[in-house]
This record gives sequence, C-alpha cells and structure tokens, in this order.
Amino acid sequence: MIKICHIVNVITGKTDGVFTHIKSLVTNLNKNKYEQILVYQGGGIVKEQLNIKIYEVPELSKKFSVKAIIKIIKICRENNIDIIQAHVVKPYLLSGVANFILNKKLIFNYHGLFIKQNKYYNSIGKVLLYSIHIFICLFRKVDLALAPSIYSKKILLEETQLFPKVMHYYNGFNCNSLIKIKKSVNKIRSIFTIGIVARLEIQKRLDRALIIIKKLTEHVENFRVVIYGDGPLESKLKSLADELEITNFIEFRGYYREIIEEYKNFDILFFTSDWEGLPLSVFEAMANAVPIVSTNVGGIPEILIENNCGFVFDKNNIDEGTNYILKLMNDANLREKMGENGRKAIETKYNIENFIQSFEEFYSDLMNEK
Repeated sequence: MIKICHIVNVITGKTDGVFTHIKSLVTNLNKNKYEQILVYQGGGIVKEQLNIKIYEVPELSKKFSVKAIIKIIKICRENNIDIIQAHVVKPYLLSGVANFILNKKLIFNYHGLFIKQNKYYNSIGKVLLYSIHIFICLFRKVDLALAPSIYSKKILLEETQLFPKVMHYYNGFNCNSLIKIKKSVNKIRSIFTIGIVARLEIQKRLDRALIIIKKLTEHVENFRVVIYGDGPLESKLKSLADELEITNFIEFRGYYREIIEEYKNFDILFFTSDWEGLPLSVFEAMANAVPIVSTNVGGIPEILIENNCGFVFDKNNIDEGTNYILKLMNDANLREKMGENGRKAIETKYNIENFIQSFEEFYSDLMNEK
C-alpha cells in the first residue's frame, strides 16, 4: 500500500481545477494499492465530496507559516506517508521545508503558475520564495515536478531548471459519465450559446470575455452567454456587464455541481484566462463534442491545435478572439467537425484510464528509487 498525502491551500470543491484534479486521483486510483489523504486550509464543500481522511490546517492561508510546516510534519508522521504531493507553489515550499525532517518522496504538482510570473506575490516575496525553492532543490528535498501538458512542462522549465526531474501528464475524462448525456451535434437551437465555466477570479479574466461579448453584439444579435461559476469578482463582473450594456446577452448561473450535464446546451466553450495548467473543462467540452475558443495559455493550445478541436488567440488580441467566435457562429459544419475531432481525442487519448496509468507509473517509479 502506497500512502499519499495531497497538500494544497485554497480549494472550494466547486469549479476550481486543482480540486478537480485531486478528486480524479482520489476517485479513480486503486484503493487496494493507494491510500490518500488531503491537507488543506479548510472551507468550501470539499469534505462531502471526498471519501478520504481530510485535515484542515488554517495556517496554510498565510503567506508563510512555521506552524503549518509543523502540522504537515505531524500529519505525515501520524499517517506514515510515503509520498507528499504538493499542489501549487506555497504548499510545495512548505512541504519542501518540512521534508528536511520527514525525508519523504515529494512531488510538486504544477498547475500553470510558479514563482517569477506569480501575480499573487510582490517582488520581494518572489525573491524570498525562490530562495526557498533553491534551498529545497539544492538539498534534494523534492524528487519530481509534474506538469499537465508538454507545453506546461516547457513553461516551468523556462522559469526553473532546478527540479531533479520534470515530467508531464494529461488530465483524463471519464467517458462513462456521458452514458446518460448524449449530445446531438446536429441539434438546431433557436439561439447560439457560448458557455463559460470558470471561477470568477482574477486568473480567469472574465472582464476580457465581457469586452469580447460587447464586440460580438456589433456583428450579431441572436446569441447568449451562460457563465457557470462563482467567486469574489461576481459583483464587479455584473457591474461591468451593465456598464457595457450587454446584460441582455448574459446569464450568470452560479456554481453547478453537475455541470457536465450543461455542456450539451453549448455551441462553443470560451476561455479568456491569463494563465492555466490544463483545465478539465477542456476535456469535458471535447467529450460533449463542443469546440473551444481560448486564450493561448498553458496546455490548452497543445490540445486544441493538435486535435483540431478549437481555436486559440493571443490574450491581448481582442479582435482575434472575437473573429474566431464569429467564424464558428457562421459555420455549423466547422463546429460539427471540430466537435467530433474533440470527442474522438477523448476516447483515444485523454481518457481517465490513461490519466490514472500515468500517475501509477509516477508513484511506482518514485517508490522504486533508492
């Protein structure tokens, strides 16, 4: 039995990608071979969705906490942990420091943002945190960094080459969840529907999406935008929509736990993020034969371009993003072709079986290392 401790700070149990990634591992790894626990700062609807041992460490919400490090050490010792899997930057740095005492196998699970480009830290903070990263790597207290695509791996390596090993994986979609949700790509709707599935926070840049929607109204009238997700920027985004005079085109629907059932109503899925790893909603759309328009960030271009299932645009080029949506609006055959390409890619490459196999190999290789 391999015992794994996932450590993360902020997760809500809603539309956040890190939680979805952890949930996929918790749900699909063989429970006879792997025992998993979770350490996070608390809050949200996490506990009711994961049938594992969960520890709340409120100190993980702080910028850097010695008390959090002490608690991580205690939890890992009590549970006789073999592998610590730290998600995002702060949990990695805290776990790395704790590992000077624990001496366990440590994985940094990269999710699209490291230190130098991190908008959540000031310049002094970045220097201090990167110094800790150097310290951890110099004394070999981290064993592996994982990135959710080849491109994400490239971005991480451009920022740091200190990790002893960097490997990539792809998130996987469980095709069995679509048995009751069959989408007809030839369905004729009375109104073109653009779907957005995202936490309403700075990373996702929904303000950019609203500006593009405003430009769309200058060309077409018969469309709507449905936004699934909640977050701290909800009121600001609603105010911006009102200011842009596009409230008649937009529906803020909040968080939906069974969001997969809503994809069948989308004509396209739209991303406007400033950074990403590789969000699971990309695969959810592909599985439902929904083409995607996205900013050129993280591993998304790698998937869309390689499989011809959507378009990517420069995040600073509003006109390019607008034109790609118009292109799909005006060409039903192109939508159908791209949607079908995405669906086939999910069945053959980006399924849950391949995802789990990748992580079983990562864990096994780590445990077999001297």
